[in-house]
Amino acid sequence: MMELLPINVKEVFMACAVNEIQDDSIVIEGCLSKTPFNPKALEIHKEDIKSMLSQLPEGFSKGGGWSFIMACDNKEGAQWTGDHTTMDNLFKLGMAIEKVVCPFPRNMWPALAGGMPYYEVTLD
Repeated sequence: MMELLPINVKEVFMACAVNEIQDDSIVIEGCLSKTPFNPKALEIHKEDIKSMLSQLPEGFSKGGGWSFIMACDNKEGAQWTGDHTTMDNLFKLGMAIEKVVCPFPRNMWPALAGGMPYYEVTLD
């Protein structure tokens, strides 16, 4: 099990992201930026990504998801990061392996808490 830590998110993100879009790239637009990913690297790190997502608060896996701003804490309520880029990278990894969805389109985000998106995590 990979622990939800900023260094672990960074390592997996750097292993899966590519600098230029290739024919087989999976391009994900997150809250803060758009990133192309290598599908083979995502497959290699899929269980690590799922493990880290599973340590987010339960609100992300219930009834339509939860606000991005709540992703700085883990399930135990302890802050694991204060960096929005790290949180965004974790959600982009999750979307790239189809374990995270953003249930509201970007044009609705201003109406949500803090103007931030909601994310729903499904690990079944």
